[in-house]
Parts: sequence; structure tokens; C-alpha cells
Amino acid sequence: MKNQRHFVLGLAGGLGTALLIAMGATGAAAQIDPASPTGSHLRVDPDKIAGEEAGDMQKGFGRCIFEVNHQTAVKILLNGDPMTVDLVAAHLHSSDISHALEHCLGQQAQGTDFNISASFSSQTLHSMLEEAAYLEINRTAPELSPVTAPAERRFVSLGTDLPKAQAMAAISDCLIVKDPKGADALLRTIPGGPGEHADAVALAPSLGSCLTAGQSLKLTPAVIRNLAADGLFTRYAQPALIASYRK
Repeated sequence: MKNQRHFVLGLAGGLGTALLIAMGATGAAAQIDPASPTGSHLRVDPDKIAGEEAGDMQKGFGRCIFEVNHQTAVKILLNGDPMTVDLVAAHLHSSDISHALEHCLGQQAQGTDFNISASFSSQTLHSMLEEAAYLEINRTAPELSPVTAPAERRFVSLGTDLPKAQAMAAISDCLIVKDPKGADALLRTIPGGPGEHADAVALAPSLGSCLTAGQSLKLTPAVIRNLAADGLFTRYAQPALIASYRK
């Protein structure tokens, strides 16, 4: 019988705060805490799969959903924002997503001696798919010139989540304006690996300059990765998906 292994994918700070960026009246400051654990979207038991091995599985999982369940993935991408996904607007049922997830979890478990289960939010799924879509459409690093025009966005969040989604989107867009090449480099690293950590730290000055007075954010490299994925996808992948979806 195969061993059971459960993965919790999310943005929560269970891995510890690795990067603190704060904007005050005197300007922005950013610092890294080398003692803080870092990681990716995956939060795993340390006795189980972790580090770059978990990161490889995470990338494969997102890529599988985007490629094998492409129509479902596109609906999620075009009907989501940094906080949530509107399944009603996407004309999706939870069973549609469950089917896609089960298939791709099975693929990740092939050739191993364990079964995989997972739990995560629609927010995390949306972020994983943004990264997978951007990297599929841009298999090699494109020529990313700094841009200044506002990115076209559609928000689906309601109530108190709407200003949060708008704030996160503004930071993502600003990051891509400031350092598109650095954001691209981060997405080409393995989650949880040393490359991710180094590239996330390198983006800290740009992120610090993107905050407005009074804003403060506690970020892990995983969250910085999500911001980069959201900004790059919105500018350099979403237009192509919209065009293909409308054909």
C-alpha cells in the first residue's frame, strides 16, 4: 500500500516571515532575515517532501493543469484576481476543478511510492496558473522593456476583499514596471530553492519603492513570486489568452 502524503498549498506565513518591506514617512526599507525559513506556495511537513523536490512538484502541478485542463485553467485565469476566483462567472463547478486537480495530482505521484492529496485556496490556484501560463507563452525570457501604461485588469472580489485585491494588483503592476527582467528570472527558478531566495531578495528594493506611505507588507519569497507571476501574466500572457479564448 502506498504511503499517504498531504500537501497544503497557500500564501499563509506558516513558513515564517522571510522578508519585511515597510513604507513610512521617511521612505522605504527592506531587509532579509537569514534565519527565517523560506519556501514556496507549498507548506509541507519537514518529514515529508520539501525544498526543491517539492518545488519541482509544485511547478509540474501548475503546468499540468494549464496544459491538460487548458479550458478550465483559462476560465479560472480570466475570472480571477489576486484575492479570489469567481466560479459563477467562469461557468465552472467545483467538480470541474476537482477533476482537473485529481488528474494532475495522480501524474505527480507516478513513479513514486506515495499518494498525494492537496488542499489550497482558489487564490493560490489562480497564482500557480498565472505562473504556468506566463512561462508556457514565454518559454524563454522575452525582451521585457520597462512599461508605464497601466495594466488592464478586471476585479471579481467583493466587499472588503476588493480593496485588498486592488492594492496587491497595484504592487504587482509596479514591480513589473520597475524590474520586469528580475521578475521573469524569479519565475524561472525552482520554488523553495536557493535561486528563488536570491532572486526574491534582489527584487526587494523595487518592491519597497512600490509601497505607498503607511503601507507595510510581510513577504516570503513565495509571496514575492506570486506578485511577480500576477504582474507578468497580466501584461505579457493574459492578452494572448483572451485573444485565443475569443476565437
